Amino acid sequence: MHFNSSRARDHAYVVHQMTNLKTFEDEGGTIMTRGDGIYIYDEDGKRYLEAMAGMWSASLGFSEMRLAEAPTSR
Repeated sequence: MHFNSSRARDHAYVVHQMTNLKTFEDEGGTIMTRGDGIYIYDEDGKRYLEAMAGMWSASLGFSEMRLAEAPTSR
């Protein structure tokens, strides 16, 4: 693992909610790199349904141009 990689920084500095900390200490976490619609993708390209954001924030979808443009339109 590279010292300044996203995975190394995540492992060193972030405490994730609802995480088995022993497993996290041994293996590290899953790094999500992008989102598209209702899906998110990890650094290996594996696709996941993004269904957890509602617990801590509002997931409005990724790549939804209407939401990106809304603050600037009148």
